[in-house]
Amino acid sequence: MTRSQTEKCKAIAKYYGAGSQLAILCEEAAELIQAVSKIRRDAPNADLMLQDGLADMAIMLTQALSYYDDDEMTAFNKIVNSKLDQQLDIIKKQEK
Repeated sequence: MTRSQTEKCKAIAKYYGAGSQLAILCEEAAELIQAVSKIRRDAPNADLMLQDGLADMAIMLTQALSYYDDDEMTAFNKIVNSKLDQQLDIIKKQEK
């Protein structure tokens, strides 16, 4: 997401508040699940539905993360790095 897009997400998140936007995050997650299901079934327009769902989720996740302070973001990034490292370790073991 670009810096401009991130700033727009923050402004929207601030205006509506965490409760409202987290509820919408749940709705968008459900729609993304449906889009992935349609991709797996090779449904018409599934690619566009997936792109739309991914865009909605990226927006809502960026908004959700905007509520975190610096310490919470540091903790979040540690978790992300740990999960990425775990998956890369799994890949390395499978390639042997």
